[in-house]
Amino acid sequence: MAKTNDQLINPTNQILLLFIVAQFLALIVGKIMIDNQNEATFQALSMVPEEPGSPGNVIYLIMSVLIAAALLVIIMMLPIRDVLIRFLEFLASVISMIIVFFVIFYALNIENADALSIMFGLIFYIARMTYSPFRNVVAVIASAGVGALIGFSIDPLPTVLFVILIAVYDMIAVWWTGHMVQFAKHFISMQTTFTIGAEGVKEIVTRKKGKLTKTFEPVRLELGTGDLAIPAALIVSVYKLGNFVFPLMTFIGAVIGLYFILKRAQEEKRVFPAMPSIAVSSIIMLMFTFLALAVLNML
Repeated sequence: MAKTNDQLINPTNQILLLFIVAQFLALIVGKIMIDNQNEATFQALSMVPEEPGSPGNVIYLIMSVLIAAALLVIIMMLPIRDVLIRFLEFLASVISMIIVFFVIFYALNIENADALSIMFGLIFYIARMTYSPFRNVVAVIASAGVGALIGFSIDPLPTVLFVILIAVYDMIAVWWTGHMVQFAKHFISMQTTFTIGAEGVKEIVTRKKGKLTKTFEPVRLELGTGDLAIPAALIVSVYKLGNFVFPLMTFIGAVIGLYFILKRAQEEKRVFPAMPSIAVSSIIMLMFTFLALAVLNML
């Protein structure tokens, strides 16, 4: 008989695990890139037009996000929207995975790292199209690649500003314009790698005629891959501060923030923007770490 332990089948725990894996993978890839940032191979991977510390990079990234959202709004109105969305999914997933595989292969001194990374990216995407549940694997790897690339490309302070602006945008897109909710619903219906998903059951305890009765209600949670990539970018970026405690504490903050918003979404059965909770928690932990280290240095 299958176990019905809520801790084993709770989708919140499943999403948290996928989130943690994405953050660690992004940090590994980002660390390799930052440690080798003077090499031409990695300098060519920067995704921003200015120096890493320039505030202009924040404007560039935010504008890129807004333009991408506007294009998606237009695509959603077209009769061939599913074809275009699937094409965008292919490009975004494969390119992001190629970056992850290339960096790891390069660090391991594997010959033909570029060709192998392309091959692995395509194989993983084919596996995703063949076996639908594999989309979570592809989404995690791709999100880690995007997060590592952003964190590598810009310095900690611009990254913090970018994360704050993305959190504000997330609230607007979910609670005001609602376009992010519409995107998510369609992406979920198509089972794209723009979200990760988990299914489970929720234990419902009721009292009837003095007796407690337990029933189990199906529960499904979805999380946009941007909510994996943006926190990862901050974690990777603060690695540049030279002390591994910064990315570690930022990571802990991100996990705490995600946990609380997932629990609330599961309990209230409502759509919530995840980035505000993640951003606030991770930035608070980062600031606490700065203060704690400053006090220790004065002692």
